[in-house]
Amino acid sequence: MHKRVIQVVVVLMLSGVVCAQAPHKKNPVDPNKFAVIINGAGGEAEYAKQFEQWSGELSKVLSERFGFDSKQIKVITEKQATAEEVKRTFATLKTQLDVNNVLFVFLIGHGSFDGKEAKFNLVGPDLSASEYNALLSALPTRRIVVFNMASASGEFIKSLAAKGRIVITATRNGQETNATRFTGFLIAALNADRK
Repeated sequence: MHKRVIQVVVVLMLSGVVCAQAPHKKNPVDPNKFAVIINGAGGEAEYAKQFEQWSGELSKVLSERFGFDSKQIKVITEKQATAEEVKRTFATLKTQLDVNNVLFVFLIGHGSFDGKEAKFNLVGPDLSASEYNALLSALPTRRIVVFNMASASGEFIKSLAAKGRIVITATRNGQETNATRFTGFLIAALNADRK
């Protein structure tokens, strides 16, 4: 996807409205926005470092430019990124969210697809797309935006598609298994000046 198109789509989704503003002006906090950033298993030191950097930059831009309350942004670091921690995070969200909230879920890392089931790589056992669907379906809000920015992420669309959800993936299908750069382009688009 062209960088400019990504910028327009993301700005529309994250800010709700595109309005004239000074560059890098902080938007007022919107109490209805929640975000979960899952920094999956890096595998190699180079990837682990990159995913950690992207997770920090994404959290910062959401709170500084897009009206997310920093207390409503949960970052699961690579060391914490286990299936149990992800499930615990969604159990907590179930008690915090209501029907009027919007939840953004960002998966930063590697993914896999074995021809039957797509997974996002965590420390220890991975969670499948169908398991993420169950976690999302249990939440009181149906306004959910999922950014799966991992390799083989395109297969998540089939499992996560539901009314009220937007699912954006870095790949078109599960056969694209190379590490992606989508997260870096997304963050650059979010940081770009809007007028």
